[in-house]
Amino acid sequence: MKEGAVLARIDDREIQAKLDHARDDLEIAKNNLKYQEAETTAKDAAYRRQLELRKFGLSSEAAEEEAEFLSKGAHYDVDSLKSTVKEKEAEIRELEVELEKTRILAPFEGYITQRSIRVGQNVVKNDPCFRLSQLSPLQVRFLVPESSGKTPQTGDRLHVVAVGDSSREYNAEVKLVSPTIDPASMSYDVTAQLTGQDLGQLRPGMAVKVLWPGRN
Repeated sequence: MKEGAVLARIDDREIQAKLDHARDDLEIAKNNLKYQEAETTAKDAAYRRQLELRKFGLSSEAAEEEAEFLSKGAHYDVDSLKSTVKEKEAEIRELEVELEKTRILAPFEGYITQRSIRVGQNVVKNDPCFRLSQLSPLQVRFLVPESSGKTPQTGDRLHVVAVGDSSREYNAEVKLVSPTIDPASMSYDVTAQLTGQDLGQLRPGMAVKVLWPGRN
């Protein structure tokens, strides 16, 4: 499973319908704006002609004022339509964000090791849906009894053996040791990372046996 792959889709038909409608409205608004800009250009030209005619006494003051009124009104209409276009674009962006939220994407490359949802199930925020495990780096978590007499340290080397096949032994290094002891088991929680180039047969969730000085 690649990073960004779609793991599941929430029913998006209503959002998609709204988005399609908003895109159609945007195209209409853009076309209206283009038409009004052309109208404005024509009315500006008509107003300029009236000004020239007035210079030579070939037009009345009323005709000039009417041409000016039409020119200014056309500019106001252009501004209004530009605002409409921006509103439609903002609406589309919001719907696209809502649409993105209907996709559950893989946050990293890995394998799905657990599926907690099924087709048609209702889900709400924070519901578990999938467990995705990375193949690299592989880690193993285990408990070390407090009574073992040896406290694990970061950097300690150990070996991991696949359960059921003792011939498959792998190297690992301690990466994290819990600063507290689990009161139920009276043990340390330890995380080690497997190292080496021969890890191809291992998969997340496999059972293994950990071998290290102080734990048998």
